[in-house]
Amino acid sequence: MSGQSSGRLYCTDLEGPVTKNDNAAELASAIIPDGGEFFRRVSLYDDYLAEVVQMPGYRAGDTLRLILPFMMAHGLTQERMREFSAEGILMVPGADQVLRGIAERGPAYIISTSYCQYVRAVCGAIGFPPSQSFCTKVDLSDFDIPESEVGAVREQVGRILARDPIDIPAGAQGIDDLSPEDQATVEDLDLLFWEEMPELSVYMVVEEVRPIGGPEKATSIRRAAEREGVPMDQVMYVGDSITDVDAFRTVRREGGIAVSFNGNRWAVEEADLAIVSPRADPVLPLATAFLAGGRDSVMGRNWSGGTGDAIAVWMTEADVEEVVSRSEAERKQVRGEEIGRLG
Repeated sequence: MSGQSSGRLYCTDLEGPVTKNDNAAELASAIIPDGGEFFRRVSLYDDYLAEVVQMPGYRAGDTLRLILPFMMAHGLTQERMREFSAEGILMVPGADQVLRGIAERGPAYIISTSYCQYVRAVCGAIGFPPSQSFCTKVDLSDFDIPESEVGAVREQVGRILARDPIDIPAGAQGIDDLSPEDQATVEDLDLLFWEEMPELSVYMVVEEVRPIGGPEKATSIRRAAEREGVPMDQVMYVGDSITDVDAFRTVRREGGIAVSFNGNRWAVEEADLAIVSPRADPVLPLATAFLAGGRDSVMGRNWSGGTGDAIAVWMTEADVEEVVSRSEAERKQVRGEEIGRLG
């Protein structure tokens, strides 16, 4: 599917810029009672660890490994994970045509924190080569949860749900910036995930699964660029969330272009360009121009598409708070309130 090499590379996140789903959140919701709220609380804790205190060795998106023992305790298997991931794929309007159009013009890759079962299912649905994707590998048939641990792990779901979701203030830099209630929640989650859970044999799945988030996304972009023989200053990356922050920073530092598509605050604040749109259409002319002429051919131009329902803002010229507000509102409109509010 990849087009003739242009000497440049297009990379995109999957969930957000291409699909509406949050596969891990939806999987947790289907497997665990009140699993959507459970996932939300762990995801907020993930945001706190990755970007507020920057816990050594922790990556944005590690939610996907932290939740695995709980889903296994509620009966998740490798086969069920594969089957569920192929069900209910929801595309951002126009995104499949946009991605295929870009791939006809130059090399294109999906760089996703999502479980590979979901990424492969989407690739199959839209005719995109899975060999041009990076994703979180997990094979649950390699792990086991003893019957003696099932009840104890299930009980911890209630423990997490008993506390209110963490509220992370804008600009927070440490635990002291949280409310006293949220500080107590963080301390309890620290105890659970880093002291109590490691005592269980099922915790091996947490130790061995390595989500493609944070710096792993940046590394995956480098690997894609090396595979295509493209320098990093000739890379465009499109993302929408906290898992894309390291990728955005790396691409920008190297001289490429970082684009937020209906991004949350984490993404918008790190992007060169923020696109806010109910459809993926504005991405195609932007990526086409970049693949043809590089950074200079796209900088400063209006990429909103002229339809009136989309905006594209260069962040050097923007009111950040206004763009964040509009982008997060569109994100929730396109993906739904529950998924749109996740980090």
